[in-house]
Amino acid sequence: MAALEKESKLSSSIDSIHKAFGRGAVLLGSQGSGEIKMSRDHQSPHYTTLWSDIPKTSVR
Repeated sequence: MAALEKESKLSSSIDSIHKAFGRGAVLLGSQGSGEIKMSRDHQSPHYTTLWSDIPKTSVR
């Protein structure tokens, strides 16, 4: 099966699903949902690592 034929079948299937369940029922991975945001909860307030922020440990 040629790539163009596979793409046509996929598009037809997605169109059928959208017709049955409404637009947006299927999204391609590259489209995303718009809900993913970068979490900055654990980010250093200096935005880079300071030597003083690194915990000191020792092994005996």
